[in-house]
Amino acid sequence: MVVTLKLLRLARQSSSLEECLVREYRAALEVFASDDFREGVRAAVIDKDRNPKWSPPRVEDVTPQMLAPYLANIGANELLFDH
Repeated sequence: MVVTLKLLRLARQSSSLEECLVREYRAALEVFASDDFREGVRAAVIDKDRNPKWSPPRVEDVTPQMLAPYLANIGANELLFDH
């Protein structure tokens, strides 16, 4: 939720759709690698208990340091567009 809100706020300041898509791509790759993604799948698909144990457990506890990897440049794996 925090990542989505940050991406939406950054999109307002963006100069192009491509800029937004690059950020979304970076965030998506990080989401798929996160423990919270696996926990969400476990709670919804595997155990079906609908009771994920998020880390951190509260949105208020998400720090800028936790958010940073979702927005960081990914070097050689960066999304590129042909013009």
